[in-house]
Amino acid sequence: MNEQAVVVFVQDFGSSRAVDATPTDSVRGVLQRLGSVGDTPCFVGELSQGDELDDDLSAKEVALDSVIAQHVREGRVYLHRHRCRQIEVTVNYLSKQARRKFPPNIRVSQVLTWAKRKLGLVDQDADKLLLQVCGTDRRPRPSQFLAEIASDCQLCFDLVPDVKVEG
Repeated sequence: MNEQAVVVFVQDFGSSRAVDATPTDSVRGVLQRLGSVGDTPCFVGELSQGDELDDDLSAKEVALDSVIAQHVREGRVYLHRHRCRQIEVTVNYLSKQARRKFPPNIRVSQVLTWAKRKLGLVDQDADKLLLQVCGTDRRPRPSQFLAEIASDCQLCFDLVPDVKVEG
């Protein structure tokens, strides 16, 4: 096995850190080096932007005693720690509502794509919609993970138009 260093990115309760590891290091060992210990669920990897979010999507929880080599994707490892194994997401649009549980390692852009499809929004105006946290003016970046936004195991979004101010 190649002992070349592998970069491990750890998304841990809102902070993101990177550490070098060897392929034979355990996930637990890498987390301990970062001072991130405990029994909090850890999810490996992430779906790429083009991956389909089908109805059978489930969290890819990783065993802490597994070795880093098992989780390498394109020369890197992405680990997400969150106290929730699933985050229940509600998306509101006009009088419609879509609800679904997602693993914490899903990006906002993937939830947006799923919500538009689920709510039947396929026209050109749908391309101008984005997610806004319910009851706020906070619009998470499309690249953000649900784990970065959810403080508990639920998230609520409204689909709102992306208004560009000209002037």
